[in-house]
Amino acid sequence: PLRQYLSTYLLRFGLEARPEEILIVNGSQQGFDLIARTLLDPGDAVAIEQPTYPRAMQVFRSFGAQLVPVPLGDDGPRVDVLERVLERHAPKLFYCQPTAHNPTGLTMSAEARRRLLEVCARRPVAIVEDAFDGGLHYGPRPPAPLKALDRAGRVVYIGTFSKILFPGLRLGWVVAPRVVLERLEAAKQLADIQTSALIQAAVYHFCERRLLERHLGRVVEEYGRRQRRLLESLAR
Repeated sequence: PLRQYLSTYLLRFGLEARPEEILIVNGSQQGFDLIARTLLDPGDAVAIEQPTYPRAMQVFRSFGAQLVPVPLGDDGPRVDVLERVLERHAPKLFYCQPTAHNPTGLTMSAEARRRLLEVCARRPVAIVEDAFDGGLHYGPRPPAPLKALDRAGRVVYIGTFSKILFPGLRLGWVVAPRVVLERLEAAKQLADIQTSALIQAAVYHFCERRLLERHLGRVVEEYGRRQRRLLESLAR
């Protein structure tokens, strides 16, 4: 039922995913671990934004990956540098955060996302999209996720409830082509058999009763108030 709900929930961001293309995981961190465990061999190159989320770097390094930085520009990772990295290093993966980038807060434009996908389509590289929830924003709505624009089945999309409900809730999801998801499922069964069915059921019933929408409305209002106060203080 939770995967069925997520299939509907992701449509609001333009992402079509069938329940069988969704894997429930113990937070986004386990998603990184499973992806690295199944897709990387020691010595493989991973292209990664610079700066980026430190824990993602730690996971990829723990599996022996060589990290190749792609610097950020005004509109996300510099596509010209990424193109050279893909040509010279032939990375297995490119890890990126197109929306609400951590730590810069940058959100890529729709045009920059299209350019990135076009460059990656010419090389055998998978894109790992670390997705921040598109419902949490103060200005214009963010563009559709890379996964929503992916026609070649190259993007593996990671989402989490910890950003929209509360950080202690270790419950996330991975959206990927079925052939990739089967390998991730096998690795997860070896790791912990399954994510807590009790937690999954509790979150599903919370969402089914439309309490998630009410909660998000309050969160956006409160975070928006804090943002305004911060900017006023900086201005003073």
